Amino acid sequence: MSPRRRNRFFLHLGLSLLCAFAAACAVAPPPSSPATTSPPSPEPVSLRVVRLPFLGQAPLFIAEEEGYFAEQGLQIEFIELTSGSEALAALFSGEIDILPTSIGIGLLNGIGRGGQARLVMPTSTWSAAGCPSAGLLVRRDRLEAGEFADLAQVKGMRLATNPIGMEGFYIEKALNEVGLGLDDLVVEDLPPPALADALAKRAVDLVHAAEPWVTRLMAEGEAAMLLPAKDVLPDSHPAAVVYGPTILGDKRKAGTRFAVAFLKAVRQYQEGKTPRNIAILNRATGLDPQLLERLCLTFIPPDARFNQQGVLDFQAWAFQKGLLDRQLDPTELFDLRFADEARQTLGIAP
Repeated sequence: MSPRRRNRFFLHLGLSLLCAFAAACAVAPPPSSPATTSPPSPEPVSLRVVRLPFLGQAPLFIAEEEGYFAEQGLQIEFIELTSGSEALAALFSGEIDILPTSIGIGLLNGIGRGGQARLVMPTSTWSAAGCPSAGLLVRRDRLEAGEFADLAQVKGMRLATNPIGMEGFYIEKALNEVGLGLDDLVVEDLPPPALADALAKRAVDLVHAAEPWVTRLMAEGEAAMLLPAKDVLPDSHPAAVVYGPTILGDKRKAGTRFAVAFLKAVRQYQEGKTPRNIAILNRATGLDPQLLERLCLTFIPPDARFNQQGVLDFQAWAFQKGLLDRQLDPTELFDLRFADEARQTLGIAP
């Protein structure tokens, strides 16, 4: 082989070996990872839920605006029923699915007479450790005159409250400690918007009020807090989410999904008066943002656990006063499994 051909041979051989070495050392592309699939969306379910512009319904407002109901595949039709008796009738008949409502005589008697409904989650709590979101207010002029040094001094005075509701219960419980009862006062049930005028005209001496009326009445200078409800019935719930026969029956899974969305909204509510929460509450209630910043937001347990004892004590009081047909067993009043399942879904400790 001539020197020229030999050099060409070795040149080709070197290039071939170099290409083979480069191919062998090249980094192999990573194996393709299997395509990730998101969990299937829940099957859409329509629910009819009563909603009113009350602060105690804040989780409903938040869950709707933040899409928590939509995440759970829930198509919520909000119904406005301002009459409590109308709302209860619609719940027991299945016309509506869910009713956030105050815990009162009509609800308990309705269940006791065969209505299929259960208390599921609290929407308001008179938290022992929290601010006073409800309580017994007195005329400031009488307080400054020293007329309320002792609760026994209220005998014969004029009180505005619902005498057969949870508010009547806590007031009478406090009065019993000084040997009095509601019968020792002149009691009139006035709607919250009428309280300021009644105080200004000296038509009443004491009123029960809840937020936003507590802050409004005190800001106007006509009233002062005498007895926070939380001091008498600590950690009791005056209001709750109540499920009707449709949820307790065929729509049970939807009831758990509603509880999941509600709990997510409560978590956001617990962040306090953030700009986002204030904006949502402003739109839903029509309350001025500055008022929302000042008032005491009612406490809602972040895990939606129900303190049953307060309701059972209220029931015993109402039965003793002849307001109830009978006292209900806790299994007739509560169904806490929905909230249990929601906590499990969200990874909240049982």
